[in-house]
Amino acid sequence: MINIKTNNILFWIKNNLFNDLKGSILTVIGLYIAILIFFGLFKFIFINADWEVVIVNFRLLILGRFPIGQEWRLIPSLILSCILIGMSISIWSKLNLIKIILLILILYIIFAVFLSGFASLIIGIAIISGCLAYVLSNSYVLFKIKLNLLKKITIYGWILLLPLTLILLNINGGVGTERWGGVFLNIMLAAIGISGGIIFGPLLALGRNSNFKSIKYPCIAYIEFIRAAPLIGWLFLARFVLPTLLPSLFELNKIDIVIRAMIVLVGFSSAYIAEIVRGGLQSLPKGQREAGMALGLNEFNITWFIIIPQAIRAVIPALVSQFIALWKDTTLVYALSLTELLGAANAAVAQPDFVGKQIEVFLFIAVIFWTFSYIMSRISSKMETRLGLGKW
Repeated sequence: MINIKTNNILFWIKNNLFNDLKGSILTVIGLYIAILIFFGLFKFIFINADWEVVIVNFRLLILGRFPIGQEWRLIPSLILSCILIGMSISIWSKLNLIKIILLILILYIIFAVFLSGFASLIIGIAIISGCLAYVLSNSYVLFKIKLNLLKKITIYGWILLLPLTLILLNINGGVGTERWGGVFLNIMLAAIGISGGIIFGPLLALGRNSNFKSIKYPCIAYIEFIRAAPLIGWLFLARFVLPTLLPSLFELNKIDIVIRAMIVLVGFSSAYIAEIVRGGLQSLPKGQREAGMALGLNEFNITWFIIIPQAIRAVIPALVSQFIALWKDTTLVYALSLTELLGAANAAVAQPDFVGKQIEVFLFIAVIFWTFSYIMSRISSKMETRLGLGKW
């Protein structure tokens, strides 16, 4: 078996990398450049870089100005997130030995270098919980649990994660949004923006395709109006103009800037997701609706159970690309003087002891953004594979 695998690898390398003289030259040049970049990064990360700026400001980068002693509000959500990640990987994907070793190495670096004390203990518990969830989910047959039930539990867990986090942040006095910061603020902004976009985007798409002009034209006007300006423009509008437009009833005109940013992100993502879903709706043949009518289904059931699932299935890559773009665009709230991850990084390098340490800090936050983007990209890839997209 080993010989067969080795022969297959050598055959692939020969046919794809060294199939002719031109391909061989390009492969050698590419490998040389890749080796230079790899060893350059390795030398900087493990030899030349001074990571004290990240170690000292780790809490600032992760939580911003979140009150000390209130971290317990985030612990249940952190542990639940790791459990859901473990279950999701077990159900919809599988990790080979190389990926497991790489994941453990990354976790070890974070666990051993950047964390200590109580934070290290909590992260360790969360990681162990995720590993146990992965193992137990792989052994669901032993517990006589059906795979479909396990999938439903995981999906509902992801749906309930955001409400649970918001409840924990607001009970018993709560922590106001003005104290949120670091990558935690980026995650919350992205989660609420994506969740709101998923809810309102398809509704706007259906409204734009509606035969009722009283519904169709307002949806068209909203989508085109929102897409006519960049996100940063709407964020500035939320900061300087929105308070004067909101009524004083229930002090709506005094909503803090984080809530206003969330409103803008939901409205902005809804407009773009609406157009993506509309593209999926237009790709469906009319026979799908006619088949539903032949089965005796009413308009709501046809739309909800036949049209929408197929439309979303067809545009999963575009949807995930929009989610990734929105995740990265959360850094724009730095222009509103919010201490999100980019703002926290600038605050860290502005400290007198760490002047000139920008490379270490920005490399660290680049890894964080890349990690979340890569996870969403891989989830999209796995979903496409499961659904048979891209196969001819």
